[in-house]
Amino acid sequence: MPTPRSGGLRWWLAAALVAAGAGLLVWRARQARLARLPRPEAALRSAMAGLGITPALTLSLEKGPGNSLALEARLPRALDPSLALDALRKALGRADLSLVSSRGPATAPEGLEYDWDFRGPLGSVSVRALRGTRPALALLVDDWGYYDNTLPLLLALPRQVSLAVFPGLTYSRQIAEAASRRGHEILLHLPMQPERAMPLVPGTLLVSMPDSQLESMTRDELDSVPDVVGVNNHEGSLATQDPRLMGCVLRVLKERGLYFLDSLTTPQSVAGPLAARMGVRTATRQVFLDNKEDLASVEAALRGAARLALKRGTCIAIGHPHPNTLKAMAALVPEFQGQGIELVPVSELVR
Repeated sequence: MPTPRSGGLRWWLAAALVAAGAGLLVWRARQARLARLPRPEAALRSAMAGLGITPALTLSLEKGPGNSLALEARLPRALDPSLALDALRKALGRADLSLVSSRGPATAPEGLEYDWDFRGPLGSVSVRALRGTRPALALLVDDWGYYDNTLPLLLALPRQVSLAVFPGLTYSRQIAEAASRRGHEILLHLPMQPERAMPLVPGTLLVSMPDSQLESMTRDELDSVPDVVGVNNHEGSLATQDPRLMGCVLRVLKERGLYFLDSLTTPQSVAGPLAARMGVRTATRQVFLDNKEDLASVEAALRGAARLALKRGTCIAIGHPHPNTLKAMAALVPEFQGQGIELVPVSELVR
């Protein structure tokens, strides 16, 4: 006959088993939930793409012990750091990471520094975000792909100089890959119809083409150049006036999270305002450097771009892969840096 003591023991054991079973179910449910969450690195990279933090703006992204990540990056100049923090909180929150500390702004050699730390069961993410405050000059070299004879001159320039590469030409992929490995930012130099009659680059977008063809060609031409983070127009004085054509291009760029730099080959361009309305990051060229290709003229145009950067705070200047253009850049960039001007990739100046 069971005693009260043995009955109590059985009750205690039964209760313990029920509690253990319930605990196991909770643990399994938690593990299943964690397994469905995005990994912290995937969540972080998604946030970086949404914020316009391109590879050229990523100073370092390192993995550490215990599933930890440390990101050091420059923010686009037009991006409010508080909005950047909100975007990171939302993205990393989907990986069950919470903000545990926020510091800044603090003064740093690069400008203003912000430090944000996130922690969660899947790991940790530390972010050092830098926002430039000095006058900034972005230099873009267009028209790469026909030849590679001036590539060594380009690769001798600082990595902040950006390249725009034609789609589908003999050296397009080779040049893009070589420059990207060295840290240069790559844009697709998208051929678009000009107003005047002239020989057209293969793959030129025409105002007579239907929407489906314009979008398909834009996708194909993007796919033909590796490591592209943005697009600018080659020629296009007619095409950039056409809201329908530009809408087709910008829809594709929005799908892929790319920016559009308007080369501004006509003052009647609708590209910039339309991109802003469609939610595509955009910027506009201020200076052409080599309308005259002699060295003195290129140097004068470069100095004009530097003065504009000092006056307005930012300037985007476009040149071409002519030896005099690349030599002038190499000679004058140190002079501009001595004046307090910061050389930046194009993506730092898009909005």
